[in-house]
Amino acid sequence: MPTRQRTVQPDTTLTRRRLGKALREAREASGYSLALLADGLEGFSKSALSRLERGETEKIKPIEVEYIARFLQMPEERSA
Repeated sequence: MPTRQRTVQPDTTLTRRRLGKALREAREASGYSLALLADGLEGFSKSALSRLERGETEKIKPIEVEYIARFLQMPEERSA
């Protein structure tokens, strides 16, 4: 009898934390503080960016991630 393979859904908290870590690393590598990045991005406050970097933002649109990634000049494979 064949065994069933279980489909594992990714942990959304882990996914958010990984995204946040990647964005924080890109921001730091670009020499931006949270305050400077917030000043450069339209529609994001320092506290919103901080929550995003800590993986505490549950609802973020892919277009917003792309906007931040492009601003920080992240490579395409990191921003996808």
